[in-house]
Amino acid sequence: MKTNYLLPTVMVAMLGICSLCSAKDYNSPPRKGKSNPPTNFRAACTTAQAQTDLDINNVRARLLTGGDMWWDRNDGGYVVPKPAPGQSGVSAIYAGGIWMGGLDEGGNLKVACQTYGNASGNSDYWPGPLSPDDGTTDGETCNNWDKHFEVKGTEIRESITRWSMASDQGILYPTSEIPLGVKGWPGKGNPYFKEIHGFDLPNTNQGLAEFYDQNVDGIYDPSKGDFPLVDLRSCFDQPQYPDQLIFWTYNDEGGGAIHGETNAAPIRMEIHATAFAYATDDQINDMTFQRHKFINRAKEDIDSFYFALWLDVDLGCYLDDNIGCDPSRSLAYYYNTDAVDGEPGTNCNGVPTYGNHVPALGVDLFRGPRDENGNELELSSFIYYNNPGSGMPNGKTDPETDTEYYRYLSGSWKDGTRLSYGGDGYDPSSLNFTNYAFSSPPNDPNGWSMCHPGPDYPGGLPAFDRRTVQSFGPSVLQPGARNELIFGVIWTPNMEYPCSDLSRLFVADDYAQALFDNCMNTFLDGPDAPDVDWVAGDREINLILTNSEWSNNRDERFREYALGHLKGVADTTYDFEGYLIYQMAGPDFGFSDTGDTTKARLAFQCDVENGFSRLINWQAEKNPNYQLSPEMEQFVHFPDEVIEGGNIGIKHSISFSENLFATGNDRRLVNHCTYY
Repeated sequence: MKTNYLLPTVMVAMLGICSLCSAKDYNSPPRKGKSNPPTNFRAACTTAQAQTDLDINNVRARLLTGGDMWWDRNDGGYVVPKPAPGQSGVSAIYAGGIWMGGLDEGGNLKVACQTYGNASGNSDYWPGPLSPDDGTTDGETCNNWDKHFEVKGTEIRESITRWSMASDQGILYPTSEIPLGVKGWPGKGNPYFKEIHGFDLPNTNQGLAEFYDQNVDGIYDPSKGDFPLVDLRSCFDQPQYPDQLIFWTYNDEGGGAIHGETNAAPIRMEIHATAFAYATDDQINDMTFQRHKFINRAKEDIDSFYFALWLDVDLGCYLDDNIGCDPSRSLAYYYNTDAVDGEPGTNCNGVPTYGNHVPALGVDLFRGPRDENGNELELSSFIYYNNPGSGMPNGKTDPETDTEYYRYLSGSWKDGTRLSYGGDGYDPSSLNFTNYAFSSPPNDPNGWSMCHPGPDYPGGLPAFDRRTVQSFGPSVLQPGARNELIFGVIWTPNMEYPCSDLSRLFVADDYAQALFDNCMNTFLDGPDAPDVDWVAGDREINLILTNSEWSNNRDERFREYALGHLKGVADTTYDFEGYLIYQMAGPDFGFSDTGDTTKARLAFQCDVENGFSRLINWQAEKNPNYQLSPEMEQFVHFPDEVIEGGNIGIKHSISFSENLFATGNDRRLVNHCTYY
């Protein structure tokens, strides 16, 4: 009994037969910032202004060019589900930002952290790359690069096809036919870049945006078959491009501009960012992904260095959210305190809410940076702090100095107190230290979560507006070092509350992790459909199937490894098993209609003679007896039989003489009629 299968699909319409918003309200000004942020006169660069949306699937995620993301500098901008054009929708994240920092050889703190400062001109990051010679930039460079570079998967496919056709004909790929997003991509040496964007690419060894180099000459030239892609380590032989890909670059030097967010000394870090997403019919349609590549342009080592992702997640209303983490997954998650999003009721000071359909959200750091020895760092800490307007003690509210930012980066509270296990994690007298706040699922009554913080909080912790920091470190950042941070945002609708069972979120996250481990190859290609030759006879149609030498099912030996598979199941591949040939009722029906006998009827099937006949899909359902015990599985699986085959071998020449949709006793085909 084989658990995995894929069938090729052939659709031929001829004499033949078918085969298979409002902003938050704050208690004290300024909103989302420090109590008295200084106004800085920029020496060279000014605050990044460019904004665009990653919006190819069910998410509309706002992107910026100044180290912050997912807001429009006034309201939350990570909207899911994506509303109709012109509609505001509900934002699941208010804002996010990149944090980093460490100590130079003299013990001086160097920090770059972005929260809300860009809204008032208090920036720690500015657009554009840095000079590889001295790690500096200037205002003109920052202004030039204050933009996003976008390409759609449809453009990439079109360019690949056009180049392949030209190559097959032995002619040059006309530059006038290169899609604009592909032609203007900021890959190293792109000869068309300046004519499109009006300024030059920097001539540096590492280049900027990643691309597939068809002739391995190190230069991006789409007329020679090069195309944009998502670059992942260990995936060089599996170049993948998403349905939407957006690139931008930023830095923390700013031409000598003051770090207005932290007032810290600059690191001289250059960052290349890509955001990407896929339009699918599964959980991936509710996800987005980002990769930030870091290049250290400083001339000295920076010790005790941390990279982090800062988040202000608001699931609609910002007044009733809880937080937690799963360190084994490097996952931070966010869920509602009760079954209704809003405070009070479904109201939230004018902020759109999810009402009675409350989701959960997770942010998974798929890959962290490496240390000075080349070892990939694990998630080192997960900590949170509160909106100053919440009335919380000052030791666990917004940071105001570079030292306070660095303390959160390194997993301590704002005042230097270590994070401790139990309660709200802030207890200066405790020696029960931990690196991860609320590290148990909220439905585990014996763990530590905001739902079950301990005996001193029988009803759970009170809800506040919270921000979180997921960190990697410490390490020694060396001159010229390159690092990366790759993360995905996971969203699952209609969770059960209160103290939600987050199993569905965890399953979606595991699927996203499997996608990442599979080099972001979102789809199993399946066997290529065979070539079909039709021979008409007297009241008869003869069909001949062949697989060309270019087919991935040549010799009918298709095999592809699954994106994920059932725990404990050894069969991890999809293999070609056979053909199903359907007659369709008309030309407007397709493979999705094969379960409807008024539209499609099975005319013929054959399968590989290999000892397997029954083909099974395993369906997952939540285990009603799951009690968070190591012996219990969260889900139970039951078999859904799809096909009962004959195990008699493949046929390539098939004759049809019967109309399966005939209504009378005579079901024979009629000459000069069209069948599908």
